[in-house]
Amino acid sequence: SISENPNMTENFNGITIEFTGAEELADKNLIVSEIDAESLNIEITGARLNVARLKKEDIIVTVDMSKISIAGTHQLQYDIKFAAGFDKDDFTVSSTSSKFVTVDVKKLVSKNIEVRGTFDGEVAEGYIAGSLIIDPAVITVSGPEDEITKIDYASVVLSRDKISKSVTEEMSFSLVAKENKTIDSDIISFDVETVQVTQTVSMHKEVSLIVKCIDGAGAVTGENTTIVIEPATIWLSGDAEILEQINSITLGTVDLSSFQLSYNDDMPIVIPDGTTITSGENKAEVTIQVFNLTTTKISASNIEVKNETEGYSTEIITKSLDITLRGSSEDISRVRAENIRIVADLSDQGNAAGTFEVHATVVVDGFPNVGAIGNYKVNVRISKN
Repeated sequence: SISENPNMTENFNGITIEFTGAEELADKNLIVSEIDAESLNIEITGARLNVARLKKEDIIVTVDMSKISIAGTHQLQYDIKFAAGFDKDDFTVSSTSSKFVTVDVKKLVSKNIEVRGTFDGEVAEGYIAGSLIIDPAVITVSGPEDEITKIDYASVVLSRDKISKSVTEEMSFSLVAKENKTIDSDIISFDVETVQVTQTVSMHKEVSLIVKCIDGAGAVTGENTTIVIEPATIWLSGDAEILEQINSITLGTVDLSSFQLSYNDDMPIVIPDGTTITSGENKAEVTIQVFNLTTTKISASNIEVKNETEGYSTEIITKSLDITLRGSSEDISRVRAENIRIVADLSDQGNAAGTFEVHATVVVDGFPNVGAIGNYKVNVRISKN
């Protein structure tokens, strides 16, 4: 047998077909959607010594798709070669399982689709889940036109349990058709293989709203005043380090001598940077009531100045003012005009000369729990000596 080296025939099954020219197809906006066979069965005849040392891996079958120029079904011939160390002339292909390889080629299209995410899990007590951030939020898919038109969006699901801080994960995605069915195709490609998914989590805390008050004109915070704020509390979310330091939000300051017996105003809610109001309010209604006090109006003419600049003289033009006083009924009934002093402060005038309207304070001598309501001004004429 060795000396005569007779011919023999051997079957080689399942030889993988190598396809080339896919890049050239993509340049023509074409893509292979289906191939009828990805392997080939070949019968080889040749001298025994040559065939005996031939293995399946030594047989190379290639199909060139680069010549395809239009979409449709194409029957392509294949080329059979042998690995280095083998002479093609030593072998004869007796038969094959197929004379052609049939490929379906379709138009290649691309489409931008939204990536939608959902959080499947639980947030720890005292915390709130914010928005799900996906990067990139839009991806590009490419493939056969009939497959791409089915796609509505891409979907990711982030699963976590009892999270108390933001989490980020690099995740793969699935394609979803318009009828909410998952699309599974190995001929669709993407510009990215994964997206970064971040579930933001913030601390969630209820804090009180407060108003600071300046006592005056007989009104004392907590004694003869009531303060009602609506809403009394709001819910904030934000970084834990910030919220742990916040127990209340101050709306503003109210001078109790600026009104008679009742005060009502809408005040804006100003929150610290890095926090968000989750309960939805942006202002609060503040109502203040003064009780067990009464008011009266007295015309006073005892007007004087203070902080007059040296070298200047002042003429008081205003002769009298109607002063509104507030205090207990007993005190108010005893106050007379001679108890009231109106003091104009000339600090802001400095070395100026001329006629000015200046701020004045009202002092009720002998009645420390009685005070003036509102703001008062007097006109003066200042001249240099």
